[in-house]
Amino acid sequence: MPEKNLNSNFGESAIKRVKERNMLKKQRTAIILMVIAIALLIVALTVVNYLVDIYNFEDVDGTRYHIKKINGMYELCYRGGDPCDRNSDGYYQTDLGTLVQINVQTGASSIYAVVDTVGTEVVGYQEKVLIFKQLTYDASSTNDSSKVIKSIEIHNDHCSYTLMRSTGNNFYIEEYPEAPFDKELFAQLAVACGYTLTMRKLEDPMTLENGEIDYAEYGLAPETREKTVTDEEGNETVVEYEYEPAWYVITTMDNVSHKVILGDLAVTGGGYYAKYASDDPDRDTIYILGTSGFQDVMLQPVEVLITPTIVYPMGMMEYFNVYDFQIIDNIDYDAIIGALEEKYGNPDELEASIDADEFYAYYDEVFEKYSHKVCRFSYQDLDERQGSMYSYIPYVTALEYTDGYYINSTNIDNVLY
Repeated sequence: MPEKNLNSNFGESAIKRVKERNMLKKQRTAIILMVIAIALLIVALTVVNYLVDIYNFEDVDGTRYHIKKINGMYELCYRGGDPCDRNSDGYYQTDLGTLVQINVQTGASSIYAVVDTVGTEVVGYQEKVLIFKQLTYDASSTNDSSKVIKSIEIHNDHCSYTLMRSTGNNFYIEEYPEAPFDKELFAQLAVACGYTLTMRKLEDPMTLENGEIDYAEYGLAPETREKTVTDEEGNETVVEYEYEPAWYVITTMDNVSHKVILGDLAVTGGGYYAKYASDDPDRDTIYILGTSGFQDVMLQPVEVLITPTIVYPMGMMEYFNVYDFQIIDNIDYDAIIGALEEKYGNPDELEASIDADEFYAYYDEVFEKYSHKVCRFSYQDLDERQGSMYSYIPYVTALEYTDGYYINSTNIDNVLY
């Protein structure tokens, strides 16, 4: 019995030692696994921190941007995923105007320049300032609706009109949707109004006694001015008139509007003085914009845009047969209305007793006096010129200074076409 008890005690002790060794082994394994996990976590955190530093960019104003690979190269992108604009030197431009250099192979970023911009200003070509970011009428060129033009409202000393977007890249003149206009001239207008790349900002503009900028000096504020008027006899007279600067409002598809006031031509002749309409006192500055698109389109009558067409339904063999074709310019409507008012009173409140034929005859008389006829001709039917020396000339002139001359029918055909 004692021997049996000894063996039993020995067996229990051996089992206990085995259990202890297994426990120690499990503890060592757990410690090793914990050490490995901590090491992997440290490596992961290092990688994540590295990726955060490389693949995110924070501008000086705190705005964050992404750096992601597009078509095999890293680009600076907005948080939404669209790439930021890039200038001709290859630098990306943030909304603040900061120029950022991106290594296209590694994604590393560095700030090239922080340009001093205010409000809507951004930096464009060769570090020149745009009054606001570049806008386009071509909706197919971008997915960013804030860059697509919805409408352009024009006001100049000739007229006021608004160009509205319909569908696609098609625009129409508000209240005249069927009027066709020159697409090339429209493109010039849209680029001039939507791409406000300034030649420069005036650093030391002229000021008033109170220290504010003298905007009238640059044609950027209403004022009374003088101009020389020449009458039909060649006599010159200096008259006063109320000057109003031209301006336009351009609105994007996300309904953000920008108003730009256009003043006088700069003394160098290379651009127009301009002002951004804003309540922000920091925007009290004067820009100089180029002449392209402004001089030839925006500051001209809306008729410059219109493509001439013959709207009266005619057959292909008849539409040249136009009677009493006239081109008239320098129409002084103020003088015409003044002459009518002097004789008849307010034309909108004519007495019923006034003879209509007499009134319109007088209207034709004053219209003739205060306008200049550039060209006037009529088609002459063949039976009227048959047998005469002008039988082969289908058009006859109807102005005194062209009496005795005939006009080239091919040129007229081209004009009417």
